[in-house]
Amino acid sequence: SINISLSSIYKNIMSKRHSRLIEYFITVGIEFESVAPINDDSISNPIRELRIVSEKEVIPDGFERITFTVTGKDASLTKKGMMRSNTKHYLCYSREGVNQLFTRIQYIKAKNINQEWERVPGKIMSGKTEYCLCTKNDSSVPPIADICIITVDGKEQCPEGYVKLPHTINNLAICFRHLPMDALGLRYQTCILDRYPRIDYANSPLSNTVAVFCQPNGADIRSEASMPTFLSFVLTDSEGRKMYAITVTFYDKLEEEDEECCKRS
Repeated sequence: SINISLSSIYKNIMSKRHSRLIEYFITVGIEFESVAPINDDSISNPIRELRIVSEKEVIPDGFERITFTVTGKDASLTKKGMMRSNTKHYLCYSREGVNQLFTRIQYIKAKNINQEWERVPGKIMSGKTEYCLCTKNDSSVPPIADICIITVDGKEQCPEGYVKLPHTINNLAICFRHLPMDALGLRYQTCILDRYPRIDYANSPLSNTVAVFCQPNGADIRSEASMPTFLSFVLTDSEGRKMYAITVTFYDKLEEEDEECCKRS
């Protein structure tokens, strides 16, 4: 299934300059004749190495530190008192180098690590038990493309398309996303497929960028359709005029010829 957005765009009904409640009705989705995946650095450059470093250490060259969770909370895997040094420790990742790609991540008790798993530099404590973050290369699973950290207090959810590690440390969970191996999992650029009216109103032209706001993360293709979702936003032009929009996004059946276009892209 492929997701499509229908958007009703209207002016502020309190404005005396406009008598129309609805300005435009548009359909946004993938134009399969010119379909193109959105450029995603995590797909072209999967993660090759992980490290756990303290807040007092210099971030290694080529690494990025995950300092915050998906909503901006502290992503320290340790809190003060968990380690002898009494400092915070953060997960770092690198897409550079020639290290072998890994496909699985897991917390393992330090005393239980076997030869199948490679230990990530750095350790963390959960109570009095020492854990290590380990990686593994399994040819049956695609490499890991991206990684993030969420809280497990119920206020943050694992991002769509990610897998959450079952074990948590300091009330935080690591989530990761595998590299997509086909059209499923990729995101595609969208555009206006249809609109009414076809011609702009002179006093409120329709912006060509509206498709980006309707589907800010692009469109994706799935094996199963999801429930419709709703989104609202406000567009402001160079003269300060505001245009309000309500978008409903739903999935429609993908035709065979359109699927072939995605595969060729």
